[in-house]
Amino acid sequence: MSTSNLPQQGVLPRPVVPLVGIGGWLALFIFALFMTALIDFGQALNSNEGWLALLSGALATTAAMAAVQLFRVKKQGVTLAKIFLCSNVAVHLLAVLILYASTDGSQTATNSIVSCIKPVIWSGVWLAYLLNSKRVKNTYGL
Repeated sequence: MSTSNLPQQGVLPRPVVPLVGIGGWLALFIFALFMTALIDFGQALNSNEGWLALLSGALATTAAMAAVQLFRVKKQGVTLAKIFLCSNVAVHLLAVLILYASTDGSQTATNSIVSCIKPVIWSGVWLAYLLNSKRVKNTYGL
């Protein structure tokens, strides 16, 4: 009879800590969301295109509101974050389509298209996290 599966005497099992509160990947996401808002605000201020400034400003505002609400542990922060991530995907896919339709296939165009796809992947990964995370569900009561 093997005793390797039995707890050793004097050793207490480690208590299971529930995944609740801002920490781990959730803390990283809130930080990334806040930094994204700052970058989008900067792009909006430096843009010569009116429509691009408007889109960047709207995305930045949504990201900033989501980050603040998530940090304050408000349930609507998760909804705002999902809206931001889906909007970010839509805007960058639209940019890819516009770039693809208006270019001749040069290396610069290819680089621009690749740079538009990166935020789509970033948003998809974080959206999957928000939808599946136990910490998010426990912290925000979803």
